[in-house]
Amino acid sequence: MFPKVVALSLDWTFWQGEFDSNKFGKGPGAVCPAENNLELESEFKIRDKSDHSRTITMYSDVPMIINDLMRNNAFLAIVSRSKSKALCDRALHLFKAVDPTPWSKKLNQKRPIADLVAYNHIYDEEKTVHFHKIWANTGIEYSDMVRR
Repeated sequence: MFPKVVALSLDWTFWQGEFDSNKFGKGPGAVCPAENNLELESEFKIRDKSDHSRTITMYSDVPMIINDLMRNNAFLAIVSRSKSKALCDRALHLFKAVDPTPWSKKLNQKRPIADLVAYNHIYDEEKTVHFHKIWANTGIEYSDMVRR
């Protein structure tokens, strides 16, 4: 049986690298806020416009995994212990995955991954706090949730 919620961490699970708001958006010509310095370099790579040496690369299997989860009616949750929520949210908006949901107006079209996330829990707390909030908001039992 497929889980109802599949929760993914971001740094080193979803993408290679980690966002640090003390480093990203700090190069010459940087603008505020820091997330406005992110740009898509390629389908799987984001770089800091103000410092091209700072990059995040999404693992190539991630869009396919998201597509599979959604085809199996699982909700995608992001549970990331991060102090850089705005940077992470912008990256999830820049990276894309195919939307396989039959009721979607954008069926089988690439959409921002942020639009496909059912539960966005990016904050500096233990994973148990993230899962408790998902349970409290949805009533979905812990046994129906999986994390990677």
